[in-house]
Amino acid sequence: QKSSRDADGLCDASDADIILRSVDNVDFRAHCLVLRLASPVFADMLALSSPPNSIDERKAGLPVVCMAENERTVRVLLCFCYPNSAPTLENLDDFYDAVHVVSKFGLSSAKQSVINLLRARVEHAPERIYALGWLLQSRELVLLSAKAKLAVPILKDQLSPREFLDIPACALQQLLIFHQRCIQRVANLPSDWTWVEIEMVPRWCREQDEDWGGLCDICGFDRKTIIGG
Repeated sequence: QKSSRDADGLCDASDADIILRSVDNVDFRAHCLVLRLASPVFADMLALSSPPNSIDERKAGLPVVCMAENERTVRVLLCFCYPNSAPTLENLDDFYDAVHVVSKFGLSSAKQSVINLLRARVEHAPERIYALGWLLQSRELVLLSAKAKLAVPILKDQLSPREFLDIPACALQQLLIFHQRCIQRVANLPSDWTWVEIEMVPRWCREQDEDWGGLCDICGFDRKTIIGG
């Protein structure tokens, strides 16, 4: 087995009582109490009454738990678990890691923070954030990104981001259906003004002379459909 190395920075606590080892063999020293309080998954894994089935080996007297995540993802996980140590999320690949650990480890306290950060980026990458919203099971984020996606062609990018590998096919189908319905609604606008309230029409358009025929020569608004001619 390849030898491991110790992580630096946040995860080098001298009073740690457990080690989380990433899949690329980086050891993160942590505290069982902090992990249990932050995550129900860790709470079950590290329950005092449970047998140590999750312990893979020991290092310097500390139990070692081998994780399925790489160094970067485990670091994001621990930043979410420890107070006052928010992870650095610079791009959507970082956010994918964040969404992964929030969902897998049930980090409810971090979920809303991730959603808020993604909301601020929805205009730049609505398609990817739509998928991340599905992974977070955030209806708010899914609807917001689906609406933002109307501004750009759907499936514009040829490369499939990895978050699309984790969402069901019905998620993409619903996005396509939403776009199709919006297109149909817009196509019907020139002939159907019944949804418009008279207060929504600009005053200069409403107050034209009677001999104008009821149609605005700028926007095509049909005055007769709103106020009965």
